[in-house]
Amino acid sequence: MTKRFSALVPLAVLLLTLTAPVALAVEEGGADETTTTTTFAEGEAPAVVVPPPEAPDTELPWTDRFLIPTLVVTALLVVGGVTIYYFTRVKNRYRIVEG
Repeated sequence: MTKRFSALVPLAVLLLTLTAPVALAVEEGGADETTTTTTFAEGEAPAVVVPPPEAPDTELPWTDRFLIPTLVVTALLVVGGVTIYYFTRVKNRYRIVEG
């Protein structure tokens, strides 16, 4: 049982490591962008020509850029530390006596 569990731990860590960048990725653009077209009758012009609005330069808030990755790394370190603590201290403390 312990060999099977010890083989699953590196696999779980590998899967988390590979999927974390995908989960943390933020998609740029998206459904917020819309395009409209306006047609006029022949010979007519619009009363006022309005240029299309410029897209503001949006920067990710500091929480997305720094806090969330820090919390993810901290959580992974805590889980790894608890796992190491269990296998080094708690697991070997008790012995099963077959009788």
